[in-house]
Formats: sequence, C-alpha cells, structure tokens
Amino acid sequence: MADQSISSGQAEQALRQGQAAARAGRPGTARRLLREAAHLDPDNEEVWLWRAAVAASPRETKRHLERVIALNPENKRALAGLTAVEKQLKSSQPDRAAVVTGEAREHVDLSGPDKTAPASARIASPGREQVERVVASAVKPAHPAEEARPAVSPPTPKVEAPERAPRVDLFRLFLIILTLTFIAGIILLLLLTTGIVPAMATWSGYSSPAALATPAIQPGRQGGVALHATSKAQLILPVPMPTPSHQERMSVLLESLVLPWQREDWSRVIALVRQSRVRDDPLVQEKVFAAEMNWGLSLLGQGNPQSALPHFDAALAARPGDVRALGEQDKAQNYLAGQQAMVQEDWPTAIRMLTRVLAVDADYLQVRSLLGESYWQQGRAVERAGQLTEAATDYREALAANPNRQDVRDQLAHVTWLLTPPTPTPTVTPTPGPEKWIDVDLSEQRLRAYEGNKVVLNVLVSTGLSRTPTVQGTFHIWVKIRKTNMVGGDPALHNYYNLKNVPYVMYFYKDYGLHGTFWHNNFGHPMSHGCVNLRTADAKWLFNWASPPMPKGKTTVYSTAQSPGTRVVVHP
Repeated sequence: MADQSISSGQAEQALRQGQAAARAGRPGTARRLLREAAHLDPDNEEVWLWRAAVAASPRETKRHLERVIALNPENKRALAGLTAVEKQLKSSQPDRAAVVTGEAREHVDLSGPDKTAPASARIASPGREQVERVVASAVKPAHPAEEARPAVSPPTPKVEAPERAPRVDLFRLFLIILTLTFIAGIILLLLLTTGIVPAMATWSGYSSPAALATPAIQPGRQGGVALHATSKAQLILPVPMPTPSHQERMSVLLESLVLPWQREDWSRVIALVRQSRVRDDPLVQEKVFAAEMNWGLSLLGQGNPQSALPHFDAALAARPGDVRALGEQDKAQNYLAGQQAMVQEDWPTAIRMLTRVLAVDADYLQVRSLLGESYWQQGRAVERAGQLTEAATDYREALAANPNRQDVRDQLAHVTWLLTPPTPTPTVTPTPGPEKWIDVDLSEQRLRAYEGNKVVLNVLVSTGLSRTPTVQGTFHIWVKIRKTNMVGGDPALHNYYNLKNVPYVMYFYKDYGLHGTFWHNNFGHPMSHGCVNLRTADAKWLFNWASPPMPKGKTTVYSTAQSPGTRVVVHP
C-alpha cells in the first residue's frame, strides 16, 4: 500500500507540472511530464485527457481519448472530443463556415479550462462564439467588475454583407445559412445537456472571462466520483469512474516492461512490477523470476556472488523449487562459505565448501584457484607437523585443482622422496630369517613378532575392512613416529576420519602402518581403513622392539641403509 501511495502522489505532482507547462505554452515539456504521470498512474483519466490536449497530432489525440474511453466508456468529455477529432481527421481543411478565427491546427485540449495559456497558443475551432455564450451563462463572474458586464445574449449567427455584393443565388445562400444555424443550435443543445462545455471550450483553445476568473480545482477521486470546478460556487458534476479491469492493468504493465527489458535494466523492471497493482498475478511473477535470475547472473558475471545471492533468493520466492535457481543459490552460498573459511585459515572447511562448488561447476568464478590454495596451505601445515603422508596427499589435490602451481609440484617431489621406502617384494608365504621380523595374518587377525623362528609377541589386531583392505606383501618399516594425526576418507562416502595424536605409528608401505588404537576395542575383527590396529600397550612394545631404533629425545626416525627397518610380512 505504501508503494501505491507514493506512486499516486508522484503521478499527481507530474500531472500538475504538466498542466502548468501546457498553460505556459510549452507543449513539449507538458507532453514529457504527462507521459511520466501516465506511467506512474495508468488508470488516471485526467492524465490521459491532458495528454490528448497537448498531443502533437490529431491521430495522437485520438489514441489518448480512446484510452480514456477504455477506462471509462461514459466519460462525456472524451466522447465529445473524440467526435470532434474524428471530424477533423476526415476533412483535410476546416469548414470556412464553421471557423471563426485563426487556422486549424493539429491539437485538441480536453484538460479543462486553461486560464494562463497565451492567445498565440490557443486554437480556434467551430462554434467558439456559441461556446463562450454558454460558459458565460453557466458560470457566475468571479470579480465584481465582471458583474457589471452585460449578459451574453443567445447565439445569433451574424452575416456581414460584403462591400460589393457578388452575383450569387440569394435563395441558395439563405438555405446554407439556415442549415448552419440549425446545426449550431443542435451542437449547443448537446453541449449544454451533457455538461461538457468546459471540455469543449478548452478543446477549442478559448476560455470565457468567467472561466478565467474562477480558480480551477484539480480533479480528484472521492468514492469513485471525479470532481470538476465549473464556477465560483464550485458546482460539482458526479461522473462514474469504474475501476479498470485486471486485464487492462496487465496490458499497461507488460507494455511498460518492454523497453527496460530490452535494455537489460533489471532494477527498473523490478521497480515497475512492485508499483503495479497486478504484481501478484502468476504471469507477472514469471517476469519477476526471469528478471531476478538475469540480474543475479549479471552480477555473478562481474565476479560478485555476494550481491548476486539475494536475487537468486528473490527468484526462488517468485518460483519456489526451481532447479536452476536452487543450483545458483547453492553454488553462491558454498563459494562464499569457502572464501570465509580461507580468511579464518580453516582449511578443512574451505576445502569442503569449495569442493562442492567444483563438483557441479568446474568453471565457477575462481573456485579452482581457491581450492588449490586451500589444499596447498593445509599441506604445508601438516608437513610442518611431521605428517608427510597427509602433506603429499594435499599437494596432489592442490595440483589437481590448479596444475600450474610449480611451487606445489616441487614440494610434492620433495615429500615423495622422503616417503619412498625400499621397493617391496610381495610374497604369499612368510620367509622367516634369523633377524627380527613381523608377521600379520589377515585370516586370523593376529600379529606375531619373531626373532628368527622364535615368537616373542602374539596378539590380536584389527586390519582393513573389505572396502579398504590392508595391502599384502613383504615390506620394511621406513619411518617411525611416536605420535601423529591421521586424516582421510570422504564425508560423502561416510568414511571420513580425523584422529588426533595416534600413538606409536610405524609406516611400512606408503601410508599403511602399524599403530596403537584408543577408539575401539574390537580386536580380532577387521575395523580399519587399511592400517593394522593394535592395543596401545602392544603397539608401544612393538614400537620399542622394531627397527630403526628411536634416538633419544626424538619423536621421528627414518630407516637408512645402515639402520634398515624391520621386515613386515602381510598375508591372507
């Protein structure tokens, strides 16, 4: 309701300015202001009457009058004016017998009595003297000086004799004069009975003295009745003002949307819809959906998802559940969440959000670059914590997202070199020797530690599940870490894990290792993502027994040629 009140007030202001410009003899300015008033309040009959009054041609006047009649088929001023314009259009030149003064021009004024227009801006039309007499008799003078003026006598046609009487047929001339007098009387009677004398007086370009002396009252709406001042006593003529139909309002709105739509001025399109009384129509809502989507995509193309997101929300309000709008909304939300997580150096969250965007649109803004940077920063953090395997994984993901990062490529090569163990020699059956070695039996879920052929440790373990099996073969421990964090899996597959401070870790092939376990006690059954889980006490004993030995004061040790790692045999 507030939007409608503002729009109506703006329309009234534009109407008043247009009337003032018309009376000041500035038709071009008047046409522009009245066109704006019609745009703001397309159902205002007075606006369209004034547009007809200042139109540049009779055909344009006719169109505006037809618009008034479409709004109110009983508008007598419009009906009378339309009749006059149609007569003017039918004749290429005005009837000499009907023209009193001046030349016929392509202009019709239906806006009411014009009190300030200069004489040069007025246009003579048939019946001017008769109209003046009718107006003078219907309206009392506004000033005492005018009361002394003699009353205007009933119209009497004047025929002045020429200085030299031409040789004409006097009887034919008499018939012509009699016919014209009869027609003029009929016209005056119609004007008097229909109450449109002020409108015709204005259309003729002439205002009577009484009309000029009477202040005009701007037409308004009160209970569906238009009010027009016709005298100092403010005689009010009620004229029915039926509400335009829904279809007519729809037609006006859709016509007003054409130009801003062609210009891709989406803000103007939305503003026009919000001002309309038919904005809740399903067809209008489809226009709103398309405009909001186009506006959001335009902002997105400028690299501004923050500003685009509200328009995707508005599009969904106009068309709930639309798949494309939901997709654009989801991408923008995840992208912005990823950016925010990067600012906070929350690399796991940034990776999760940006990965969702990459999965549905690999070319979305800077998602590849941001995702690669997030993996790189996370890899650097875990590498500094001594988690080389996790670092190598992050560096590979960073290169997959952004292959042009040479710094990532170099760091991955370095970590890979650190992680590369001696080449394993897979075997199905254990080949015990005199040295220390470890046997992992997958079918029994049991680990045995040997010194030669002597078993020094025999305990239950938990190896990999069927979907994440433990690697089989003969290997050697290549690094021992007293305590480390382990992260892996995929949230989408429900196998994601992030374990802190896993104790007594011994990697024997890539990131497959033996380590202590504090998160379950179901030993003797497969439970892991590929590693060999031991009770923490068993893992501690094995960690201190196996090679390479841990230097005093250190938490990490790598195997070397001089101090090779203990052999590990994994078999069914």
